[in-house]
Amino acid sequence: MNPYLDRCISVIDHHLTQIEPKMKWMWGEALFGYALLCLDEYLGETKYKTFIEGYLDYYLQNPPVVDQSDKFAPVLISFTYGRIYQTNTYDSLTQLGLDYIENVKPVIDFLPNHLGHSFIGKLYPKSIWVDSIMMYGVFLSVYGHHHKSQKYQLMAYNTAIKFKEYLEKDGLWRHAYWVKFKRAYPKDIYWGRGNGWVVTALPMMMEHLDTVYQMPLKDLAIKTIQAITPLQKNHLYTTVLNHPSGVESSANFLIHGGVLHTSQLTVIDEAYTKLAKKGYEIAMDTFVKPKEGHLYLTKVSNPTIPLPLFPLLGYKLIGHKDNWSYGLASLIFSSIHYDKLRIKEEKDV
Repeated sequence: MNPYLDRCISVIDHHLTQIEPKMKWMWGEALFGYALLCLDEYLGETKYKTFIEGYLDYYLQNPPVVDQSDKFAPVLISFTYGRIYQTNTYDSLTQLGLDYIENVKPVIDFLPNHLGHSFIGKLYPKSIWVDSIMMYGVFLSVYGHHHKSQKYQLMAYNTAIKFKEYLEKDGLWRHAYWVKFKRAYPKDIYWGRGNGWVVTALPMMMEHLDTVYQMPLKDLAIKTIQAITPLQKNHLYTTVLNHPSGVESSANFLIHGGVLHTSQLTVIDEAYTKLAKKGYEIAMDTFVKPKEGHLYLTKVSNPTIPLPLFPLLGYKLIGHKDNWSYGLASLIFSSIHYDKLRIKEEKDV
């Protein structure tokens, strides 16, 4: 038995009594829905199937506009549901994402503007964001693997490699790259959740890519883990990794869970695995809190952008909310990989 996984499920199950399946067609809800499908598949259950069907049915009747990376992410749900339940009912939703990624005009190399041709994308400098490694990079690897498509596998691999070229520095990742100004932004400020996207996304991609693409991503994942691990304080990560700032739950679950996932796919120093395991446990005890008789995930920082002015202050002053969708997704992903490690350790005894 795993009491931490039970606590994770308790948080999720209560949250689902408080919301309708008609969630936004947006990145946070996308990762939450995808995580629910991953949890069901891991446990061999169909507990969350009806909720996901409600979400997809709504958008089948009300087709969304996919005009940016953040609105591309929900195709992870439509595609994964179709794969698990062997149905093409929601293929038209997945196709919206494929049409976008195939036809969107790149802003640098083959990479699209993170904010696409949305209204806000016209106001913010043309740029790529570290978030996108999760928002479309993971899907490309999953889709490419399922369809045995070298085209999409190569797109996924190249996405990670190009993001490294523009955003990574000494193992840590900047939030954005402003194309017109030819520089990463903010320059030497390392956002916790953004680095968490990388640590979680890379093993997800590795898991689905052919061997020829895996080794460079494994090396990149290990380099990132080696750079991030010394920045934790009492096993927890802060909103900004390299500046004094408050602890934040989604960054912790993404980083600790991503390390645990990576340790299952390649050889890393056992010390990193032990620290991630301990960090996950402390994060569960720190951030999962009872309120009014139910468990909630607390201290999830609000959606965050690299502000054109005073970016460090923007990160530090960002508000928090309980049970943000993407925070719950990070909780689920990390809980699955913690449980996998627990089972392996029990078998090895």
